[in-house]
Amino acid sequence: MESPFKADILKGKVAVVTGGGSGIGLEISTQFGRHGAAVAIMGRRRQVLDAAVAALRSEGIRVSPLSPKDSTFHSTVVSELLFGLRNEKLMFSSAAVDSITRSLALEWGTDYDIRVNGIAPGPIADTPGMRKLAPGEMQSKSREYRPLYKLGERWDIAMAALYLASDAGL
Repeated sequence: MESPFKADILKGKVAVVTGGGSGIGLEISTQFGRHGAAVAIMGRRRQVLDAAVAALRSEGIRVSPLSPKDSTFHSTVVSELLFGLRNEKLMFSSAAVDSITRSLALEWGTDYDIRVNGIAPGPIADTPGMRKLAPGEMQSKSREYRPLYKLGERWDIAMAALYLASDAGL
C-alpha cells in the first residue's frame, strides 16, 4: 500500500524502536526508514535483530542494531542516541512497554527534549502475538466482532506512528 506521507517527512530524525526486529516494530522501523529517518532497532533475539538489520539495509535504510544483551548496550544508548546525535530524536516503543514509555516521556521529555510516543494497537493480523493468542480459527471468528470485520495490519500502526513522529503529530 502506498504511504500518504511525503517520502522525506522524517528526514534528519533518528528513531529508536524497541522490538524493532519483527512484527509491528519492524514495520514501524521500515516505514520510518523509508520516510527519511535513521533507525536504531532494539531486540533481545540477536538472530532476529541481525535479519531485520540486513533487510532494512537492503532497502538503503540507515539502521543500527541495539541489543540489551550486549555489554556496551547502556553506554551506546546514552552516548550515541542521547548525546552524540544532533538530530531531533524520536523514541518509539513497540513491545508492551507502556509503563516505561510513560516514564521515559517524563524523564527524557523534560531533561533532553525527546518526544516519546507509545501506541496500544489491539489485535493486529500476522503478528507473533496474534499467532500465540488466537491461532487459526479463533482469528477468523474474532473478525466477526470487529467493526470492519477485519483485524488491523502492521502497516496501519506504522502509519499512525509515522504521523505521531512527524511535525504534524506535535
